[in-house]
Amino acid sequence: MRGTDDSRPAQNRLLEVRERRGITLTQIAEACGVYASTVKYWQTRSIPDEHLATVGALLNVSVPYLIGWSDREGPYRAPSEVA
Repeated sequence: MRGTDDSRPAQNRLLEVRERRGITLTQIAEACGVYASTVKYWQTRSIPDEHLATVGALLNVSVPYLIGWSDREGPYRAPSEVA
């Protein structure tokens, strides 16, 4: 579940999964069209909704897992694949 109040960001597994997969900040940044410093910021805050699918696909984890809504890691499934 996302944070219990608006001042606390969602649990974010971006750093953990990124390091485990050997994916660099630059690789995620290039896929999302942002700077590496922006991705570094996302690691301690929330990933913007418009980038969740791209990051999930690159890391091959489900978006709910990535943002802490689920403990099931993945794999990533495109919205069109979800029934």
